[in-house]
This record gives sequence, C-alpha cells and structure tokens, in this order.
Amino acid sequence: MDLTILDKLTTQIREVTGNDSLKVTPTSRLSEDLGMDSVDFASLLMVIEEEFEGSIEDSQLTNVKTVEDVAELIRQHLA
Repeated sequence: MDLTILDKLTTQIREVTGNDSLKVTPTSRLSEDLGMDSVDFASLLMVIEEEFEGSIEDSQLTNVKTVEDVAELIRQHLA
C-alpha cells in the first residue's frame, strides 16, 4: 500500500520528535501543538528532502506553521 504524503509526514514527525504516540493532524501546529523546536524542524526538513529526493529553499519556509503547510510544500516542490 502506498502511503499518502500526510501519512508519511505523520510518521516522520513522530520519528523526529521521538514520540510515537503523538497525535498529528493536518491542522496541528508544529511548534505549539507538536512541541517541535528549530532543531526538530531542521531534522524534519532533512528527512523530507531525503524521502522525496529534492530540496526546499529557506525562503519557502516562511509561512509554514502546520502539518498541512508542510504537506502542501511537499506537493508543490517535491512530489
């Protein structure tokens, strides 16, 4: 079965934060709801770039606040 972008992203967020039971939804805010800090976010970006075989420019990250924002960034630039 092929995982959707959100499914893959949820798994990646749980791995980066080290919390397998973390409730991740499309509207979850990375910092406020999921407790991700700048180190977690940088790690997540590296995992995403590796998973989807591409790169994301820093300028593309300015409005990324939620899990859905990250998924949309992947759809637009990597998928």
